[in-house]
Amino acid sequence: SALDQLHAEEDGSLHKRRLSHRSRSNGEKHQEAFKISQTIMKSTIFIDYSTLNTLIKLAADPSAINDARDNLGSSSRNLLDVKTNSPAYQAVLLALNAAVGWQVTSYAFTACGPGSNESANGGIKTFNKAQEKND
Repeated sequence: SALDQLHAEEDGSLHKRRLSHRSRSNGEKHQEAFKISQTIMKSTIFIDYSTLNTLIKLAADPSAINDARDNLGSSSRNLLDVKTNSPAYQAVLLALNAAVGWQVTSYAFTACGPGSNESANGGIKTFNKAQEKND
């Protein structure tokens, strides 16, 4: 029984040593993962700092500011001045073409307009002050 007790103590100490070794091994793994995480975080912070620093330099650079102003000015001019590319111009042109198109169409069909007799069916309505034309 003293021998059994000795074996039990040896088994216990062996078990403790195994646990201790596993614990150290896991700790080293966690420590390595923590180091990698820290490296990634420092790298991200450096990239963010670098980007911010570049933007600050650009904000203080007169030529970069003038380039940005020119780009904005060019964009606004394209909206209004350049007829072929201007969305505002194209929208107005489309509306006018649609309105004029209906006016022209009304002359083509006698049911919609006066036909050959300009005073029939309420006469001709023009876009110029929308007056009736009765001859």
